[in-house]
Amino acid sequence: MAAATVLWAKEQSLRVRTFNPAHAPVLLKDPQATLIEEFVDPGEEWSPGARRSRVNSVNNPRVSVFTVKGQVECANQSSQTIEAVGLTVVSLDAFHERTQSLWQSASSNSQYTDLALARWESKTLSWTERASSRDLYELAIVVRAVRFADGSVWQAPQEELVDVF
Repeated sequence: MAAATVLWAKEQSLRVRTFNPAHAPVLLKDPQATLIEEFVDPGEEWSPGARRSRVNSVNNPRVSVFTVKGQVECANQSSQTIEAVGLTVVSLDAFHERTQSLWQSASSNSQYTDLALARWESKTLSWTERASSRDLYELAIVVRAVRFADGSVWQAPQEELVDVF
């Protein structure tokens, strides 16, 4: 049975910037993110009843697995109840260049989440996602769309999104 054993982990705070388009029904505030690098031993683990024993050698090096834990507060600024929020998260390197996105393989994409928000209510949205490498330095988060309880949808003006990214 092949398994990876976490040997130790290192955490690094990331810069996070939010972009709130003009007249957006949801205001993003107080963003936080941490890049976690876990050093794992990819050797085979022994388990009762298994025919193999644990195998470790210099040919089986330790590897790193990267995870991003983040959160952002979403505040409903409208007079309507919100059912879902569409966010785009762009990951950037130390030179402010796009890196692989957290939620897909593209450099930016949308994550739609069911986030019921009554009028003037706030909730914290938290996530944990795999990252491709330690080259992640900063996150940019923007509200792209909001779905209201009555079925109507607000979308961010495309020209504002182009200016952001």
